[in-house]
Amino acid sequence: MPLIPRLFLEAIGTFLLMLVIAMVTVHDATTLEAALAIGAILLGLVYAIGPHSWAHFNPAMTLAFCLRGTTPFRELLPYTIAQCLGALLAVLVQSLLLAPAGAPEAVAVQAGASVVAMGGLGAVLAAEIAFTFALIFLTLQVATTRTQAGNQYFGLVVSMTVVSGILAMGPVASAVFNPAVQVGFWTMAIEGAPPGLVVISGNLAAAFLAALAFRGLHGRSEDPTG
Repeated sequence: MPLIPRLFLEAIGTFLLMLVIAMVTVHDATTLEAALAIGAILLGLVYAIGPHSWAHFNPAMTLAFCLRGTTPFRELLPYTIAQCLGALLAVLVQSLLLAPAGAPEAVAVQAGASVVAMGGLGAVLAAEIAFTFALIFLTLQVATTRTQAGNQYFGLVVSMTVVSGILAMGPVASAVFNPAVQVGFWTMAIEGAPPGLVVISGNLAAAFLAALAFRGLHGRSEDPTG
């Protein structure tokens, strides 16, 4: 598929993902409810869009795919821009959806906006690195290797990793795992949300670590399938 249609799909996918995250953030959702809502939409998006654009919806994921050699580095910036624009559009739509009834005060809930005081900045950084690494490394494993080419479970792996990350890390640190989502959070001015630069630094560091771990594990025995 040409680049422009793939960018459109990435923007749509990130928009829908961020819209769900933004909506559960301003509702009184429990950690489990937020995790299930986000994981469910991600599951559908990965299966629907993955065969066409790899369904990154995440600049850190795109960076890792570039380091992996599956996505050309020349597409890193266009993908990142499309993903961030999708996230920003979702926040705009959320504000329009809530405006007629009077937008409630944004609250720090577990779906990526936990109260930092519970764990401190070190906990936020560790949580973001740990589960962004898990998300990206597992995605590289199930989506970019010849041994697992054509499998029908990669979407389940991706979405369930996000669900587990939110359930495990949301109550004590943060659970963003995605720089594009963090860009969306910046525009929402969520009280108690972790500092964006800490989150994004953790996400990008994890992308490098996941790509290096994948290369170290497989060497060049697994050529990119796409």
